[in-house]
Amino acid sequence: MSIKAIEKDFKEKVCDRIRLASEGMNRYQVFTPFQFEDGDHLAIVLKQENSHWLLSDEGHTYMHLTYR
Repeated sequence: MSIKAIEKDFKEKVCDRIRLASEGMNRYQVFTPFQFEDGDHLAIVLKQENSHWLLSDEGHTYMHLTYR
């Protein structure tokens, strides 16, 4: 599946304001309008591991929760 097809699928199923930006080979930053209460945006990465695509926050949400 091409990255354009993945982005189109995201927009149709989640939110039309989602955008993907390349961060290297088979790795994309997922930009969304979703935020924490303090205004920080969710950190989401789409990356390919082996033959599967994976969405991850790479521990960002847990880190954000430790601020309290």
